[in-house]
Amino acid sequence: MLGLLARRKDTLDDFARTLGVPSATYAADVGDVAAVQAAAEDFMARHGVPDVVIANAGVSAGTSGGEAEDLAVLEGFRLDAADVQTIETLLG
Repeated sequence: MLGLLARRKDTLDDFARTLGVPSATYAADVGDVAAVQAAAEDFMARHGVPDVVIANAGVSAGTSGGEAEDLAVLEGFRLDAADVQTIETLLG
């Protein structure tokens, strides 16, 4: 079973259908620690502990990703509307 997580579930579901393998999709922003944790817990309750986890959305402070201190790294990826507007203005 392949577990996939992205912010836009509709797009993720479309992508998952192209893979040709059983998959479970979850909508969450990696900056929302509670949502990511809930998705992981749901996946494990339904399918067991994954053999491999690939995190492509950020950087882990540790190697296991399972330490509470690693979750603080996610805060660096959070943007609010003012940040996005500032970035858009700078990029012109």
